[in-house]
Amino acid sequence: TGELLTETAYGAEWTRVQQAGARSASEYLAPDFEVRDGISTVYVLLGDKPVARIERTIRSASEVRDLAPAAGASALTPNPDGDITAGDAWLAHAKDQNLAAVDTAALSLPTGKQTRALVALAAAARRRLLGPSGTATTYQHQDHLGTTHAETDETGKVTQRAQAYPYGTPRFAEGTGWARHGYTGMERDAETGLQLHGARWLDTMTGRC
Repeated sequence: TGELLTETAYGAEWTRVQQAGARSASEYLAPDFEVRDGISTVYVLLGDKPVARIERTIRSASEVRDLAPAAGASALTPNPDGDITAGDAWLAHAKDQNLAAVDTAALSLPTGKQTRALVALAAAARRRLLGPSGTATTYQHQDHLGTTHAETDETGKVTQRAQAYPYGTPRFAEGTGWARHGYTGMERDAETGLQLHGARWLDTMTGRC
């Protein structure tokens, strides 16, 4: 479509402060603290590399669109009731994951940036609804380059394993973790596939910024 999938705002000295895409929205308040999709994350750093993160839900599911209740045979037709509940988040998730046909054609939708913001907020609400509640700590296990190859939870259970090709393109990944800092400890944006290296984004497929 030619539209940007991700929009980023920078503050003083080109420090990233906000980022919004089709499936996620984030605010970066400090080098070791961010709020992504309504979940706050504090990073434990070793030098400048994250070795653990502590996540906590801080927003409610009230940011998702009003879809419930819905009824229908072959496709569910939303009948907005003016109230936002877990049912609205579940319908959005079911539509996104093709678990159920949800007809939203009759609903009025904003355009442009507002549409992308609503999609990101809906994804945020679904993540909070379906993900773990309370506070969760995840440990990142790295090699000599600072690349995360495995993550474990508070009990020591491996939640994700990953490997990368030279320059950082993902080679192999499995598990349920939400690893963002992989190759050399740098953050990889899931929507664009680019990896953040300071003020520049690296295309790991070509090795160019």
